[in-house]
Amino acid sequence: MKVAICHQAFAGGDAIGNDMAGMYRLLEQLGIQPTIICEWRSQTDGFSVSQPAEAEWDSFDLIIYHHSTYWELGERLIHDANCPTVFKYHNITPPHFFEPYCGRYVEVCRLGREQTSRLVAENSRTWLADSTYNRDELIACGADPAKVFVVPPFSRIGGLLQTRSVAKYEATPAEILFLGRFAPNKGHYHLLKLAKAFVSEIDAGLLIRMVGPMDPGLERYRCEIVTLLAKLGLQKHVQIWEHCSDDEVLGLLQRSHIYLACSEHEGFCVPVIEAQAIGLPLVAANVCAVGETAGEKQLLPPPPKNEIDYSFYAGLLNELLRNQDLRDQVVAAGYKNAWERFTNEPLENVFVGAINDFLRA
Repeated sequence: MKVAICHQAFAGGDAIGNDMAGMYRLLEQLGIQPTIICEWRSQTDGFSVSQPAEAEWDSFDLIIYHHSTYWELGERLIHDANCPTVFKYHNITPPHFFEPYCGRYVEVCRLGREQTSRLVAENSRTWLADSTYNRDELIACGADPAKVFVVPPFSRIGGLLQTRSVAKYEATPAEILFLGRFAPNKGHYHLLKLAKAFVSEIDAGLLIRMVGPMDPGLERYRCEIVTLLAKLGLQKHVQIWEHCSDDEVLGLLQRSHIYLACSEHEGFCVPVIEAQAIGLPLVAANVCAVGETAGEKQLLPPPPKNEIDYSFYAGLLNELLRNQDLRDQVVAAGYKNAWERFTNEPLENVFVGAINDFLRA
């Protein structure tokens, strides 16, 4: 049996790229011949990868199509395919987040969401959703609930579960970490306002690191965040790391005291389970799929909306830093969540179960 795993890109270190790689390795273990089909890639070692124009489409028995953006060529390819297609839905950022910053991104997100509606119009299709939140969105678009399965993405947390936090909570400054690309839905504005509340009301010993790549198309957003950082006088308390290797990210996860996320839209949120896997306590705004991903007994307040909310978040961070019993409870529950729900074995079971009919056929 031959399976094509399709997405516009196959990138190393990327959440979707890791999901594709996890599927590839599992299918290979099952005696199936997978091929990655993509227009561009940054990882190839150990994978059979082909450009769409070069792929032998008639030889495939199944296509697994990862849907996370508007891909005009991809839609044409699956329309012309002679074999079944299973869709993996990673969600598409609502376009309104980009309206003040980049017209091109607004259009791409709008087209991507319209493409979702077209792809679900054929109710016979099977969908794998990263989260219940994504599943509900697909059903709202018209997908048959009986054919939409929650299948979380494969990730690299298996290695992180073997690596423990080395943070010293008696040390200063308190080091807070956020991982995520510089995009308007990621909540960098909230992180800065929260940092200001902490420094002004609680303790000047705070350092927030915002780690993630910057897109030239979102330069206006970057400038807005940098300007606000300076306006709030947080230059000594906030660092922006645009370029960060995997080893550097691991080091930051190990040494940080708290993982903090104030994103406004997430279809899953892999950094949450990465932080949990390494033993880093979590504070995250409970929005979209974040609470579902984080699991039980985590600190998940509503998204901040005003100065009172930022002060509340600052107090919550301070309590987590000072209260070892609370910290231990949050860390233990987070580790349990990552281990029981998102390691390879449970993910393999739900993935194979969702596509079992196709594999047997």
